Amino acid sequence: MAKYVNIFRSSYFRVKDEDKWKDLWENHVDGEDLEDFSYKDDDGNRWHGFGGSGTYGYFNSRDALEYGDEMLDLDDFLDKIAELIIQGDACVIYDVGYEKLRYISGSTIVVTTGEVQYSNLADVSHNMMRAVGVDPKTVREEY
Repeated sequence: MAKYVNIFRSSYFRVKDEDKWKDLWENHVDGEDLEDFSYKDDDGNRWHGFGGSGTYGYFNSRDALEYGDEMLDLDDFLDKIAELIIQGDACVIYDVGYEKLRYISGSTIVVTTGEVQYSNLADVSHNMMRAVGVDPKTVREEY
């Protein structure tokens, strides 16, 4: 049996409140192999980025997570970023995965102040086909 493998990586972005971001990242985000890529630039601006493999998401408390009482919720995590991100910045999350050559998937999530948008590879390829005059329904994409 093949195992689905997933990896993800965000762009760098700035937040309005460093303390709230630190609390969110350290106390309410969990997942497999999470990494924090935050750094401070030469002008003293703090930029945040993250990545990892597997799944990730938001939970209300460490205790609840340890006891398995709460499911990780990606939408809640993205909403929290949208509340914190600086106007004019974007947190772009690229996500790709595969199960041998049976399933290949990818998505992009763009988080801006107060807004979250999502697109996946199938949507992108269907739009590209339409742009060149091909009906996506006529293309055999199943695996």
